[in-house]
Amino acid sequence: MIKLIVFVSRRADLSAQAFQAYWRTRHGPLVRRAAVTGRTVRGYVQGMTALEAYQGSRAPAYDGTAELYFDRHADADAFFGDPEYLEQIHPDESNFADLSRCAFVATSGPEIVCGPEPAGARGVKLIIGVKRHRDLGVAAWREHMRTRHASLVRDHPTSRRYLTGYVQCFAADTAYLDGEPAVDATSELYFPDLATMQAFLDDPAYQAEVFPDGADNADMSRTVFFPTREEAVIPTPAMTGA
Repeated sequence: MIKLIVFVSRRADLSAQAFQAYWRTRHGPLVRRAAVTGRTVRGYVQGMTALEAYQGSRAPAYDGTAELYFDRHADADAFFGDPEYLEQIHPDESNFADLSRCAFVATSGPEIVCGPEPAGARGVKLIIGVKRHRDLGVAAWREHMRTRHASLVRDHPTSRRYLTGYVQCFAADTAYLDGEPAVDATSELYFPDLATMQAFLDDPAYQAEVFPDGADNADMSRTVFFPTREEAVIPTPAMTGA
């Protein structure tokens, strides 16, 4: 299973509300009803950045994420190369998104650390687009994230208190063929609501024991955090064991 993640930035002339309304009510249905989608896409999830995130002094890194699931790389290529996508779907993207400020990364698919599969998740999802330290090799960094960091997050008392799900998605090997991808992985943390998410992030034990392990292996100047609420345009298939 391949999961393509698009970090979406809205057009500068659109408010967050207008951006979300267009993406949800116009673009989502356009993608869903396209014949090429039915032939190639296994799932499509829009992650709308929580409107509460715009109330602070710093704007969110992105206005949302689009997640597209495919069985094979060939299916992804067929979708993006199809005349229906090129003539109808792609031109509509510029009606709500600033494509020059969007980032794309193909991943090898979700690795579920704990909690429900993405299709069954609810509430708020904190997206962390992680860039590793420049002096760390990809293989060694992945191994640390899959073993040491994943187990630390999964088994920590603060996670058992606040967290409802945790998914890692690593950039596919092919994403490095033309240089460095926008992120090396996403850590996707699910919470019942924003207040619970913030309590987790502010918890002294998380700050002292969990956060440093991730931060010590990440380039924090290039790592992004933003909370989203998911809307499944096309429900994702079951992925246990994927």
